[in-house]
Amino acid sequence: MKAKWTILLIALALALTGCGGGGSSSDDGGSTDIGGLAGSWGGTIWEGVSNFGTITLTMESSGSFSGSNTVGGEFTGTAVLEGGNLYSYLLDSGRAGGFIVNAAFTHMAWVDETLTGGIMQKNAAGPPSSTALADMGGSWSGMALKLSAAFEVLGTADVTLTVNGGDGSYTGSGPEGAFAGTLALVSGSYGAFDGTQTDTMAIMAAAAKYVYVTMSHDHQAIAFVVCDSAEPASVADCGYGGLSRQ
Repeated sequence: MKAKWTILLIALALALTGCGGGGSSSDDGGSTDIGGLAGSWGGTIWEGVSNFGTITLTMESSGSFSGSNTVGGEFTGTAVLEGGNLYSYLLDSGRAGGFIVNAAFTHMAWVDETLTGGIMQKNAAGPPSSTALADMGGSWSGMALKLSAAFEVLGTADVTLTVNGGDGSYTGSGPEGAFAGTLALVSGSYGAFDGTQTDTMAIMAAAAKYVYVTMSHDHQAIAFVVCDSAEPASVADCGYGGLSRQ
């Protein structure tokens, strides 16, 4: 596992999942204790924040996994427990990334070094069977993370979000203070939304930011990306996070 991913994933684990037990040690410093991660997962994958597809994954108790997605095809790799509900992985192709799983092992979010990520739910066949704007309605809370181009963690912050399921308007609080925006449904079959938001506490007029959201199969968790550009060139152009329905 790359050292930069250790920094990234530990920050996410502390922010989103809390601490947990250990297990036997693997050669790269992680643990072979896969625990509740073993099993079948399905959900939505995004590539470059705007290209959505279906992903399925089967995790063995050994940490080996295989899967396929409609964006990049079939893949295989190995995951190890880094601590708590945090797992790093390395694809056989050489791509590194990490899974962040909730305490109940029902939802996982991930991100990798190529602006690819998404959300999966355990025992789900894939993305939501159908999604409407109304499904975003309600209160959400979680954590946001900002990265440098070198995958250094620049900071984390709590995020709260309240969405009007009627028109997609929302307000919330995050790392730069209060914000407001509007979401629109992009794809009901992939549980994908996008929109724009502004920082309402900015001293000077703030430029609009671009927001991308994917929702779990059961509509109880979301992964989000907030970018300064509509076409981000690297992970440093965006902030990332995960929220759970309250």
